[in-house]
Amino acid sequence: MNYSKPIPEITLLTEPFWEGLRSKELRMQACSQCSVLRFIPKEVCPDCSSVDYVWQQVSGLGMVYSYTTIHGGVGPAFRDDLPFVTVIVELDEGPRVMSHLINCLPDAVEIGMRVSVVFEDATEELTLYKFEPHDAGR
Repeated sequence: MNYSKPIPEITLLTEPFWEGLRSKELRMQACSQCSVLRFIPKEVCPDCSSVDYVWQQVSGLGMVYSYTTIHGGVGPAFRDDLPFVTVIVELDEGPRVMSHLINCLPDAVEIGMRVSVVFEDATEELTLYKFEPHDAGR
């Protein structure tokens, strides 16, 4: 696969997240003390300061909390994608995540729109997560 966009840095802390994506699962850290889910992965729970956590699969279902449509001002790797929509999705489990919304015209996006996660194999080693309208692929 020829992937020309920036590649995220995978660290020991984030490796289980990226392994989940390769397995077509959206995973998040769950605090072992207070059960709060967190994204982006952190060493310490921001709610109770515990350093104990487990990785938990989440549904990947949620709603558009906020969005912006990008029309220009991007690097060469993203120019063919214009215009594209970047969303903040509030997952049904609570955490908010940012990604791109696909399979949806930019003018059709709405705050509160139901979305679901989809997985895109960027390379043999790297899978990315994006969102699409919940009923798009069904």
